[in-house]
Order: sequence, then structure tokens, then C-alpha cells
Amino acid sequence: MSDKIRALWPESHSTKVCPEMKYSVTVKETIENTMVFLMLVYAGFMVYVAYLGVEFHWGVIWALVIVGSAFVLRSTLPVIVGAFFGASDVWGWHWSLALLFAFSGLIFLIPTFILFVIKGLKH
Repeated sequence: MSDKIRALWPESHSTKVCPEMKYSVTVKETIENTMVFLMLVYAGFMVYVAYLGVEFHWGVIWALVIVGSAFVLRSTLPVIVGAFFGASDVWGWHWSLALLFAFSGLIFLIPTFILFVIKGLKH
């Protein structure tokens, strides 16, 4: 690569190989950015389902209050409860599938908690 092109090309776009992944840095960044985007889309979808569930039971005003309080208070509990109601009552899912959908974050939280407890017991 010539010096002029190298000066214009950012270091993060180089083709250095990441030793633990065996991919170029740009591929690793692309995967990370894609995962962040998908997580944001999933979170937005959960908020939408929570809105549907709360609106079905208590109306539009309470749905807006619940969704707004989730953002203002930075709490996911109203979204989880609303998503459960949305999946079970609005969409007609079985309660166990609706619970799995609403508490999908626990799938990753429970193993982390177990490892945290085991690590604490070892020390």
C-alpha cells in the first residue's frame, strides 16, 4: 500500500489479524455492531409488546405511563410485565412461552449468577 493511501486509511480499517478471533479487525467490529443493532431492535420490540399488553388490560393512558416510567426510572420490570401480558393475552400464547419471551434476559442472567456464586464460594 502506498504512503498516501495509508495516510488516508484509518488504522481501525487495516487488515491486522485479531489473534483470538482469527478475523480482521473490521469483521470483528462489524459483528459487534450487528449484535448491538439486533439487541436494540429486540429491546424496541419488547417495549412495543409491553405497550400492547398494558394497553389491552388498562388502556392507552396507562400503557404510555408504564412505557414512559420504564425509560425515566430505568427499570425493566414494567416492560417485562407488559411483554408477558402482550404475549399471553394479546397474542394468545401459552403462559409458559409468554414467560420465556418476557424473561428472556434471565437466560443469560442465571448462568452468570451461578458462576458468581461459585466464584465467591471458592474464595
